Amino acid sequence: MQSRTIKLKPFLDFRDLMEGVRPDLLDIGPYGTLLLPIQGDGPKMIAVCVVTDHETKRIDLQTPLTIGHLQTLSNQRLLLVASRSAALDDGHGEVNAHVVDADGRFCDSFCVGDGISHVKSTRDDIIWVSYFDEGVLGGGDWRVPIGAAGLVAWSPAGEQLYHLSLPPELPRVVDGYALDVSGSDVWFSYYPEFPLVHLAGTRYVNFWRSPVAGAHTMVTHKDRVLYSPGFGKDTHYRLFHLEAHERMRPLASFQLLGHEDEPLHHCRLRARGSRFLLIGQHGIYKLDLDDLNDNFDQSD
Repeated sequence: MQSRTIKLKPFLDFRDLMEGVRPDLLDIGPYGTLLLPIQGDGPKMIAVCVVTDHETKRIDLQTPLTIGHLQTLSNQRLLLVASRSAALDDGHGEVNAHVVDADGRFCDSFCVGDGISHVKSTRDDIIWVSYFDEGVLGGGDWRVPIGAAGLVAWSPAGEQLYHLSLPPELPRVVDGYALDVSGSDVWFSYYPEFPLVHLAGTRYVNFWRSPVAGAHTMVTHKDRVLYSPGFGKDTHYRLFHLEAHERMRPLASFQLLGHEDEPLHHCRLRARGSRFLLIGQHGIYKLDLDDLNDNFDQSD
């Protein structure tokens, strides 16, 4: 399969963004909403700009968390999650998730476990959380980790709704690597073996055996999946067609370049549905799998 090069133009230039924006915490909500955090005057002061096609709303707040993940919920609420949580002497975990209303007031606070790698909310307010190895296997004082299943669904009130249950032919999760949520569809890849698992809501649907090891981000559209580069010195994004009998058929392999030919293979990535956001040195780039489909209908 021949490798190609695709050059992208930033759709947001860092020079055009307001002072204090934290591109490392940028994320995408369930409606495609862009979430831009802005560092405030104090260490715990932060504002979040919620950017839609029609308006930009700013929410100012003071949070005790070291925020690692941002998502939106219904009624203009925000979800703030820290990646780490310590086990407490009473058997519970340190609070690391806050729900905030449109005025910056805290509505609910709860613990979603330690070792969080991804957080994705849905339009019906299901919060999907995946966990890296310390959150799955336990570390420190965590004897029974909350994230032992590798993938857990929560309500905005902190109720655990579902934990991943896999068919016997798949290994148990040790480290959650990639998570994509679009509508009610959930796509999850994990170590070992990096299978691609598909859920419809909380119902297991199918899995595919992936030839890509170590991709931390992926996007899906219909019967296709696009992986970011995997382990080591891998610099290629890879597009596959999802076929029967757990197989993936390769369609394309390509490298991405940004402004002034900046390589975009190891930049920060955010994903939602069919869309990648790539956070480069000069700005934020967008790559939509839906746009690629017309160009890669056949494998090379």
